[in-house]
Amino acid sequence: MCSAATAVVCAVLSLHVITDGETSPPAMTVVGAHVERYFQNAGIAVDWDGGDDRRFTIVFTTSTRMREIGRGQREVLGLAVKESRRAYVLLDRIKARALEMFQSSASPRFARPDIVNRAASEAIVVAPVMAHEVGHLLLPPDSHSPSGGMSK
Repeated sequence: MCSAATAVVCAVLSLHVITDGETSPPAMTVVGAHVERYFQNAGIAVDWDGGDDRRFTIVFTTSTRMREIGRGQREVLGLAVKESRRAYVLLDRIKARALEMFQSSASPRFARPDIVNRAASEAIVVAPVMAHEVGHLLLPPDSHSPSGGMSK
């Protein structure tokens, strides 16, 4: 049986990441660790830049560069395009959502989000979106679930 509890790897997922430079290398390292942990729980090991033709490409970009997403679709944080085997992670929308969440939950004594570890903070909000969009590449259409990583 495939699970993290039995440490059995049932599949290897080859991912290649392209970033437009808005996410720092330390943040990308933490994002990668989180994504590996998400998939490890399903018995899937992640091979970064394995060079395999079957790999998926993750593109870190912004919504202004994506014509497929309308400006009114503010809740869309990522997009998976099965035909091209690419998942797009929309950093501007994720960071805006994270800032909203921080501001609504922060103690009044904290006026600025840059007082926390930036790499870890970015990873906490970027990694789940990345894993979710990769899930769309792996799973059949309409694969959202009521809870967990594939919830809306």
